[in-house]
This record gives sequence, structure tokens and C-alpha cells, in this order.
Amino acid sequence: MIIAVLHTTALKSVKKIQTLLFCCIQTLNANVAAHEKPVKSVCESGETLIPVLPDDEQQSVREDLDSIKTRYQNVKNETSARQASLVEALLLSQQFRDIHKEVITWLDRCEENFRKLDDGSVAELQQERIKVRVFERCTL
Repeated sequence: MIIAVLHTTALKSVKKIQTLLFCCIQTLNANVAAHEKPVKSVCESGETLIPVLPDDEQQSVREDLDSIKTRYQNVKNETSARQASLVEALLLSQQFRDIHKEVITWLDRCEENFRKLDDGSVAELQQERIKVRVFERCTL
């Protein structure tokens, strides 16, 4: 019974983590994409402005534009790296969920076998073992 409760709690936690990770991935991508046009617009406006500026101000605007471009590229790169990490975490959480299910199933069978032993029905346990062996041989 305790294992069933732990199983349910763990599956809910994994599902919450998966949902959270998926939302984070979407939010990161949407946020960066939403700012691409304004960044491009500022850069285009700056490029248009440079030729009409006095020589002493042109260098300052170029530096500002280069800084904006570099920083935005850094944000895009960091977002991509974090997205890769989140995707990896999502895959790991799915693997955990799958392995968790296997372990819980195995534990349930063990507990059932112990109950059968406690009930004195050794014959039932032996029949179960035979079934498992036959099943294992059939799947090989």
C-alpha cells in the first residue's frame, strides 16, 4: 500500500516536472523570438543613422550597435544551450518515470509473493514461478 502511494506521488511529481520543463522551453523560445524584430529594427535604424552623423559620433553608434548585436546573439546562444539542457532533463525525467514503473511493478509482485508465503500457499507461488519461467523462455 505504501509503495502504491509513493508510486502515485512520484508519477505526479514527474508529470509536473515534465510540464514545467516543457513550459520553460516554450517560454524561452517565445521570449527570444519576440525580441528579434525590435533588435533588428534598432540595428537597421542605427545603420541608417550612421552616415548622417558627424564623424566623431559615428564610432559611438557603431559600438552601440555592435554591442546590441553581440548581446542579442549571446542571449540566443544561451537560450539554445538552456533549451538543450531542458530537453535532456525532460528525456531523463521520462526515463525515470519508465524505470520507476518497472520497479514498482516488481515490488508489487514481491509483496504479493510475500503475502502468499505468509498465507501458506507455497503451491501458488511455485505455479507463479513456473509461469514466469515459461513466459521468459517464450519471449527469448
